[in-house]
Amino acid sequence: MDSNKLLKVEGLYKSYGGHQKGRERNYAVADINLSAASGDFLTLLGPSGCGKSTTLRCIAGLESPDLGTITVADRVLFSSDNGISVRANQRGLGMVFQSYGIWPHMDVYKNAAFPLQVGEKKNRPPAKQIRERVERALEVVQLSDFAGRSATALSGGQQQRLALARALVMEPPLLLLDEPLSNLDAKLRTDMRFELKRLQHEIGVTTVYVTHDQSEALAMSTNIAVMSNGKVEQVGSPREVYGSPAAEFVARFVGSANLVSGTVTSASGDGVTVKTPDGLITASTTTDLAVGADVFVSVRPESVTLTPAGGERGEWEGVVDGSAYLGMTMEYRVKVGDTEWNVSGSSESPLADGTPIRLSFAKHGCAAVPMAAAS
Repeated sequence: MDSNKLLKVEGLYKSYGGHQKGRERNYAVADINLSAASGDFLTLLGPSGCGKSTTLRCIAGLESPDLGTITVADRVLFSSDNGISVRANQRGLGMVFQSYGIWPHMDVYKNAAFPLQVGEKKNRPPAKQIRERVERALEVVQLSDFAGRSATALSGGQQQRLALARALVMEPPLLLLDEPLSNLDAKLRTDMRFELKRLQHEIGVTTVYVTHDQSEALAMSTNIAVMSNGKVEQVGSPREVYGSPAAEFVARFVGSANLVSGTVTSASGDGVTVKTPDGLITASTTTDLAVGADVFVSVRPESVTLTPAGGERGEWEGVVDGSAYLGMTMEYRVKVGDTEWNVSGSSESPLADGTPIRLSFAKHGCAAVPMAAAS
C-alpha cells in the first residue's frame, strides 16, 4: 500500500459474538484494505449490514478489530501484530454520527467548544486559542451569527453543521462521518451534499464517509469503496465505479444497470465482444477476459439509444413495453425477446407504448464482468 497515504487500513478483520469450537468465526468485516491520501473524500458505500459502519468504528477506535493494522498520518492506531490499540479519545479524530449528539442545555458556541474543554487540564488549549478555534469552526459552517442561540432552536440542517463544527474544532487529521444526512428530509439532504463537499474542499481535511445512498457517494467522493457482506468489492473514482463495475454486485448497486449474460467471442485491449441470447454486444472491461469466458454485461440505461424499427437490419430489435415521463427524460421499459430493458431517453420526441424499435449501445456504457467475480 502506498506509503504516502494519510489513512491506511490493512488486513482488517472484525467478528462479533465470540468464537465457538468447531465453528468458523463469523466476521462482520474480513480482509479490508483501504487507503486515502491527504485531502481525499473516501466513501464506504453499501447496503445495511455490509460492514461499512463497523469499518469506520474500527478506525475511530470504537470497536476493537481481531486482526489488522490502522495507520493515520504515520501514527499506528491499531496493530494486532504489535499489540497496539490506541483508545478512541486519544486518536485525535473527528467524528459525526447519524444522531448529532447536540447538548440541549448548551448554546451553539458552548457545544462547539466542548471537545476542547474536556479531558486532562494539562492538555487543554488556552482560553484564547479555544475561542479562536471555535470562532473559526463556526465561521466555516456558517453558524457565526447563531453562536449564542440554544442548540435546540436550530433546524435539522443547522444541527448537522454544528455537529461538523464540533468535530472540526479539534483540527483532526481525519474526519469520520457515519451517515450524517440520514435524519434530514430529501431536499435538505441534497442541499447538504453540496455544503459538505464545499466544506471538505475548503478545509482540505481527509474524510471517510459512510452511506448506503449511491447518489451521495457519486456526488461527493474522490473515491468510493463499494462493500458487500463484509468485503470490499471495488475501490475507484465515482466515474470508474459507475462506468466500469468490477462485479455484478457493484453494477446492480451503483446506479441502475441492465445485466445480460453471454460468452466472449473476441477480445482486444480493454474491449470484448460478447454473444448473448439476443445478439452481439461490445463492452469495455477492466479484467483480462479470454475468448469463451462466461460473463455478465452491465449496460447503463442512458447508454442505450432507441430508434424506430426499419432501415438496416442487424441491430437489436424490440418493442416499447412501457414508459414514464420524468421531465427532461423519458424512462422506457423495452422488451427484447424474453428480456426487459430499462432505457433512458430524451423527452423531446417520446416513443409510444408498442412502438417497434432498434437498440444500439455506447461501448463506454457497457462493462463486461466475469461471472466468477460476480458470484
